[in-house]
Amino acid sequence: MGDLNSDIEHDALRRHGWLTSLALRSDLIVLGSAAEINVTDARIVIRTPSIPTFRLGNAALFPRPPERADVTKWVGILTTDVGWPPAVNGRIAWEGERPSGETYEAFRALGLAQYDSLSMVAAEIRSSLGPAGVTVRQVAGAVGWADLLRFQGRSVDPRDVSGRQFLVQRLDLYRRRAAEGDAAWFAAYRDGGLVGCCGVVLGEQFGRLQGLETAAEHRRVGAGRALVLAAGRWALDRGRQVVAVADPEYHAARLFESAGFKPHDLACGLVPARSMPSAG
Repeated sequence: MGDLNSDIEHDALRRHGWLTSLALRSDLIVLGSAAEINVTDARIVIRTPSIPTFRLGNAALFPRPPERADVTKWVGILTTDVGWPPAVNGRIAWEGERPSGETYEAFRALGLAQYDSLSMVAAEIRSSLGPAGVTVRQVAGAVGWADLLRFQGRSVDPRDVSGRQFLVQRLDLYRRRAAEGDAAWFAAYRDGGLVGCCGVVLGEQFGRLQGLETAAEHRRVGAGRALVLAAGRWALDRGRQVVAVADPEYHAARLFESAGFKPHDLACGLVPARSMPSAG
């Protein structure tokens, strides 16, 4: 298998202009043809009309960190180029390091909050003894996908029509990607109930893990680790390295590290503060 950095650079120049961040590029793997991508030297605008509240799919990306003078302009690009209402749940992100505290304060004054993503890479995944009582199965058939939707919607208020609609739209994207043969979703079961899920979508050089989620009461029984192992091996068996993207401060990053993933790059960004902790 070739050097991942050189593969990223070659593919980015060929398909996504200046974009080399694995954290940001692997988002596009998840979206596939559902995303509309407009690339210029100054920015990349991503829109996903079929899921207007999906953070991965509605974003403005920039080739450098913002300066104080960029704040108003960049927020305007999110609002106008990505569009409204997608910008309500969208994202501003960039290649490079974090900006100054003064710049962050200016973004906060306009209602945006810091939102960083750490990409992690594994060429193999450490296996361990299987967790007691946890079974992982690949999601298939109408019953399997319906079970997954019920699990993902367990914390959504039944009166929240937009929240429910988002879950249905996102699951439809996942199901289409799986039907195309370049993605798979896995569900973990314990005591007869679904307690966790994780997907993986294939790109040319790597497979991107997506949507790792376990029920809070089952997070210490190994369900998350079993899901990462199943999804990761599915990608490894198809000749890809495996990429995971996580909040650098969230427990999932530590789980990936324990499974053999190594940090690759940090994509810094911002999202509307009122959208957190929104799905996406």
